[in-house]
Amino acid sequence: MQNNKIDQYKFGILLTAFIGLLSTSCVQPYLINANKNYVLDKAEKTGHNPFGGWVHVDNHFTNSVIRGELLAIQNDSLFITSNKRVWRIAVNDVKKATCFRYKSDVGKAVSFGMLGLLSSLSHGYYFLLSGPVWMLTVPITASNVSKMPILEYPANNDLTEFNKYSRFPQGIPAEFRFSKVGM
Repeated sequence: MQNNKIDQYKFGILLTAFIGLLSTSCVQPYLINANKNYVLDKAEKTGHNPFGGWVHVDNHFTNSVIRGELLAIQNDSLFITSNKRVWRIAVNDVKKATCFRYKSDVGKAVSFGMLGLLSSLSHGYYFLLSGPVWMLTVPITASNVSKMPILEYPANNDLTEFNKYSRFPQGIPAEFRFSKVGM
């Protein structure tokens, strides 16, 4: 009889953990895509992608938010392309900026956590110790993994750090045709 209560208890803990872990899979940051054609690559493919990172720029001068691909940061301006238009924003007019460098692997972190939680069932009575540890650490890890690809200005980065993730990190080439920009 007591063994049956322990099994019910384990099932209750697993069900609660499963619901909790499912909710942490929604931790993905307010995802980017106003333009459905733009997709970020995974971290390992970022260096091979010919496009720049996705940015949200709060313009202090116009009190507007511009979202799009970061083309370049050169001289005193940011160049962003959005909806087949190139925006030039003076660096001094940037109140806040967020750069999404690559797609996060939060799903892998949550899956690994679920496997760990399930494997802790094999610990018998020690599940009462190992299960809650998995339930506590997985949401924290998933939250951190989802924030890894994000650069923020002025919080903890300089705008020059964003330039590494632009389409043209060395500046816009002289032969570049702004009229041919498409997304």
